[in-house]
Amino acid sequence: MKVVFVASFLNNHLLPLCLELEKRTDFCFISTEDWNDNSFNRGVIKKDFVLDYFDESKRRECIKRVEEADIAIFGGSSDELFKIRKKLNKISFIYTERFFKHGSWRRFVPSTARMLNEKFLENNKNLYVLCSGSFVAKDLALIGFDRKRCFRFGYFPLAEQLDIQLLIDKKNNEVPKFLYVGRLLKLKRVGDVIKCCKMLKAKNLPFELNIAGDGPERGNLERLCKKYNLDTVNFLGAKSHNEVLELMAQSNVLYFSSNRLEGWGAVVNEAMSNACPIIASDACGSTAYLIKEGVNGYAYKCGNVKELFEKTKLLLEMRCPDVYVRAYNTVKDEWNASVAVERFLKISMDLLTNTSITAYEDGPLSKDL
Repeated sequence: MKVVFVASFLNNHLLPLCLELEKRTDFCFISTEDWNDNSFNRGVIKKDFVLDYFDESKRRECIKRVEEADIAIFGGSSDELFKIRKKLNKISFIYTERFFKHGSWRRFVPSTARMLNEKFLENNKNLYVLCSGSFVAKDLALIGFDRKRCFRFGYFPLAEQLDIQLLIDKKNNEVPKFLYVGRLLKLKRVGDVIKCCKMLKAKNLPFELNIAGDGPERGNLERLCKKYNLDTVNFLGAKSHNEVLELMAQSNVLYFSSNRLEGWGAVVNEAMSNACPIIASDACGSTAYLIKEGVNGYAYKCGNVKELFEKTKLLLEMRCPDVYVRAYNTVKDEWNASVAVERFLKISMDLLTNTSITAYEDGPLSKDL
């Protein structure tokens, strides 16, 4: 099967997926934007299977790949190649996060309405959507796109197979260790986690919160901790990827507190691959897909600190090897690039042969209805 993936550039979020596609298909990744001269090149990765559309000498080859591919995937990129593919009426997938992060009213903005109509509603017989987050299908339904064409998907960070017993042993902490990982920005709502810690302290519940990351909100958050006399909250600053993974391996809970501006949240996959259960805001894209309530973590209504506190207590009461194993198995058995590509290729073959689409009950490529 010939598969082409068109996106702005290849980065670490997309790499595991592309490596699996390369293993199993005649695969090509087309990069549409040149980041070589950018001082912060956003983790651009070069591989033999990458073709640069912005390189004039490669442009004709890129177009040919798009035209000849059995299946095409389009991420965030230029519309030029997408329009070429759509005119051919060949099977294509749009791989996207939600559209209305700033409010569903934006579908009435003329330029937005025109773009969505051209992309999703016109000549869409062979168009499907890989939803990076649980709000994508809902957003598309508002403009009249058929949700039966929407499949659960996401990002699949590289997850090393680890010794689950070793991970469980690392979490045998006398005082429960909580963890937040990410930039310290307003949209991340880390203040909600600190307010939750204030409530835990008021109930004389022991804990240690480690905050790995930096950003413009750090000063405000440090002042909030001082105001609440929280001496067991540690600001660790920016950490390397390996240091973050080790923190996850040692932690009993990971907080994921962002608002609706958080499209997916790969930190959830990474924490689970280190057997760390999650307490996640329901406004984040990955929460409804990855979190099984009371099984591998809990979800709470974004901004509701009281509910965040209650869910933290529940997870503390459940602190046992089983919850760590279930979090670990979520990624090991289902939410990983290998499973995602296997299912993607099965459904692609169903579409190419005009047979009934394989139905998966849960996980990647299950229907988002």
